Amino acid sequence: MLPLRFIRELQHPKHQRQLITIAPCTGQMDVCCAAGAPVNVDYNPKGRYEQIGDMRVYIAGEENTKGLIPVYDIFGFSNQFLQVCDRLAAMGYVVAAPDIFRGQPWSLEKFPPKPEDNLSGWIQSYSWDEKVKPDVYAVVNRLRSQGVSSFGTIGFCWGAAMSVRAAADGATFRAAALLHPSLFGKEGEWCPAVKGPIAVFSANGEPGWCS
Repeated sequence: MLPLRFIRELQHPKHQRQLITIAPCTGQMDVCCAAGAPVNVDYNPKGRYEQIGDMRVYIAGEENTKGLIPVYDIFGFSNQFLQVCDRLAAMGYVVAAPDIFRGQPWSLEKFPPKPEDNLSGWIQSYSWDEKVKPDVYAVVNRLRSQGVSSFGTIGFCWGAAMSVRAAADGATFRAAALLHPSLFGKEGEWCPAVKGPIAVFSANGEPGWCS
């Protein structure tokens, strides 16, 4: 029911241009790493893959004017992530998720990561300005060419950091949601730049920085 709650919150008029604090959230990945590798889920995705340049994009949903751009966590197109995409599409949205990692996400075999795995360095190699932003806007432009006129974004863990950056463009993204967000200590810099309503959903045990 999480996606439904997210959409209902963002659609309510009282939340226009304000920060919605659902629960405390984290600036680091400590809680995530301590929890171990995610659980495998047996699920058959209902969407399809399209190509934009050298990037795969997972598309779910019928033609619509409302689009959602999910940004996955470091594990890429997991079945859990694709299932959320399909659930959002079933609610009447065109969902388009870019494969930012080009089929090479962080390996489950290296999670929790060891110091020598250099997860931090790997994450830093996918910066918003140089890598992620061009991919997100390539998806936006493709959907616009197909009649989509209103956009939101939803990010998971690492992807939440990318969604909050996207949310600074209020002319494009009308709303955003962050699930178990890892903002890497940048919340004081990134959150004030957000131009629209934003919903935050966190996991147990995470320290709070939202107010």
